[in-house]
Order: sequence, then structure tokens, then C-alpha cells
Amino acid sequence: MDARYSRILAVLAMGMVTVLLMGCEAEYPESLYNPNFQGRPTPVITSIIPPDSALAGIGQITIKGENFSPVMEENFVYFGKTQAELVSASATELRVKTPNVTGDSLNVKVAVHGALLFSNVVKYKLLTAIWDWGSFLAADDPWAITCDADENLYVDLTTRNIDKVTKDNVRSTYGTVPFVKGTGMKMGPGGYLYVARTTTALYRIPPGGGAAVKWVDAPGKVYDFDFAPSKSMYAGGDGDFLYLIKPDGTGSKVANYRKVYMRAVRVFDGYVYVGGRDSTGQQYIWRNQILADDQVGPTEVYFAWSAKVDPTSQVYALTFALDGDMYVGTDHAAGIMIVHRDGSFEPLYEGLLKPYVYSLAWGTRSYLYANQRDDTDPAKKRMLKINVLKQSAPYYGRE
Repeated sequence: MDARYSRILAVLAMGMVTVLLMGCEAEYPESLYNPNFQGRPTPVITSIIPPDSALAGIGQITIKGENFSPVMEENFVYFGKTQAELVSASATELRVKTPNVTGDSLNVKVAVHGALLFSNVVKYKLLTAIWDWGSFLAADDPWAITCDADENLYVDLTTRNIDKVTKDNVRSTYGTVPFVKGTGMKMGPGGYLYVARTTTALYRIPPGGGAAVKWVDAPGKVYDFDFAPSKSMYAGGDGDFLYLIKPDGTGSKVANYRKVYMRAVRVFDGYVYVGGRDSTGQQYIWRNQILADDQVGPTEVYFAWSAKVDPTSQVYALTFALDGDMYVGTDHAAGIMIVHRDGSFEPLYEGLLKPYVYSLAWGTRSYLYANQRDDTDPAKKRMLKINVLKQSAPYYGRE
């Protein structure tokens, strides 16, 4: 076939294709645009409870407003770029878990499936709940802790040092003690730092720090102690009695605790509270009313720990919030348990704290300090600063 004939065939073929294409009408899918679509009304945030701020990753907040969906899955709540997990929903209220993100000015907004626009933006704070404090190492091996009136934390170490950690988290050596482990420690009258060590001897470090010196011998062994409003001291251990030690150092027996191992002593609202175990191994929190001249009334069970919480866990430390909630350091899985005035109880920040919490101390603000030990794994020992959003009950020794 010569070249001219080939060109003729090619032109004819192209012509036929063009005719066929011109004869076909193009078919397109139906448009998705609906000019009559209105969409749901735009959601509106009117308030957030609690107002202003909450703790990141802990608890729930309530968002009140309008035009939310009662179907929970159709609502989307954002703190900045982080989506929060919803707990419940109605047309006027959304409950969400606070996400684990912190910020002083997070943009909170709501989207609802079917609504074209986000809600208005509300600024909100999510605050840190727990800090590692003092940069303590496993080798430091902290035991007893306490706070002074300026929010400084004092930590007894098995290195025979007592370290001071300021409210700005600056740590330094404050004093020394002539023993390995202090079991109870409180700031006392005149700025002295008092320390117990499970013997009859009570020691104190002078105001400003330095070497501890023996103060007095108690009538029996002392594991822990606390000061009364009069500045007298209540102390106990495994010596069968609760002791009263006057400011002049004279001591006496004021309550019978036969065969009780007292691990924690705390004065609150006209009572001395004692935590420990009885001769059967059961854990209790007892109390004695403070009477005239710092004498005390009969011993009564305030909270039957073993029966109510867990028969295998122990009470190690006690302190109180100003509203009467008791905070208990324990080897229970919760780490710290809150016991309310009505006898109900609940973990503090469940899942974030671990056993065992050996010592507790509350500063003058909303921060609770905790020595979280783990003797099976020293690497897990932590000194914690915990924001509990409450004020401490008074510590009568510190000024």
C-alpha cells in the first residue's frame, strides 16, 4: 500500500470518529447542590461549669447553651485543636471529659452534625493536676514530708539530710538528722522543724536549718504526731497510748490505744484523728475529742477502713481539707483515698496515682504534696505536687 493511500484511510477513520462523537449527547451526574438546604441552627455556648478553669485530663465539665444535638455522637467539642470525649448530651447541655491538654487561654467551641458553622468561641483554662516535684532520685529515698507557712516542702531522706523545696521548685539541703529514717515530721512553734523516728526520742531542727538535736523523750515510741491549737503535741506509735507532750516538753498518756500500731496522727476541728491497725490486723481511723487542758475524750471509730475500703490495704497518712474531707495515703491501688464527712469515699484522681503513698503534707494553697513510694521498684518513687483545688485545714504547729 502506497503512502498516499494510507493517508486517505487515516483521514476517513478520523472523520468517522468525529461524526460518532458529535452524535452522542454527554451524560453528567445530578448535581449535589440543594438550593433549599437550610442546615441545623448554629450551636451557641452560653456558659461552662466550672467557670474559668478545670484540671486537664481529670473529671468532667458541663457546657451549657443552645442548638446542641440530643444525639451524643452528633456533637463535637474542641479545646483548641484537641477533641474532648463526650459523656452526655441534650439540646442545651453537653458533659465532656477534660482532655489532657493544658493552656491558660484555650478556645472552646462546639460543632454539631448538620450545622454549617461552629459555635462561638469561649476562652477556658485547663490546669496541670500533678507535677513531679523536687527532682528526687531513687537513691534519695524520701520518707516523711511537711510544709511550712510559706509553701516550702521539707523532705526527710535516708541520706540523713532534710531537703527544702521552695514553691518555685528550687531544692537545697536544709538540715541533717542523726538517724536514717524519719517517720513523722511537722513544722512546729517558733519555726522549729520536729521529727519522729519510731523511738521515744523526738528531735527538732532550729529555725533556718542546721543539725537536729534531741528535744524530749516521749512516754513511749512515736511514729507520727501533730500539734493542737494550744501548741501541745499529740503523738503515737506502738506504745499502747496516745501521748500528750506540752510545749515545755513534759509528756503524759491521754488515751488508751492498747495493741494499736498508730501510723498517722492529725488534729482537725476539735478532734485528734489516729490511723493504724489494731491487734487483729484490721485498719481503722479513730478519733478523740479534745477537751479542756488538751485532755481527750473516749476513743471512737471514725472510719472502719478494712471493712469499708479493702481488708488488705493499710492507712499510712492522714490530712484534711478545710471542708472536712479526709485524704488518706495508702497502699491501696488508688494511692490516695478521700473520705467524706458522711462516711462515703472515693479515689483522688483515679488512675493517676499509685500505691503506696507514705506521707502527705498540705501547703497553704491548693496543693497537696505526696511521697509516693514503690519499694519493689525504686525507679517508680516520686515526690508529687497535686492540685486538689481545695484549701488545707489548719496545721496548728506552723506559724
